[in-house]
Amino acid sequence: MLTKIATAAGGRYYHISTADELIGNLDRKEKRRHVALEQPLYFPEVFWVLFVGALATEWIMRRRFQLR
Repeated sequence: MLTKIATAAGGRYYHISTADELIGNLDRKEKRRHVALEQPLYFPEVFWVLFVGALATEWIMRRRFQLR
């Protein structure tokens, strides 16, 4: 049963008595599939203008209504 599963999945089955052969039969080549894509999710200038604007608005509202 395990042999059928390993064959169907593209793998190999080793019995416990032949486990010492496992290291020697491993694929030694490195598989690289790393794809890096960097995209900015926001415009930093717009973000900072909105952030400072929100802080300034909050400060002005607190001063006007004398909130702590």
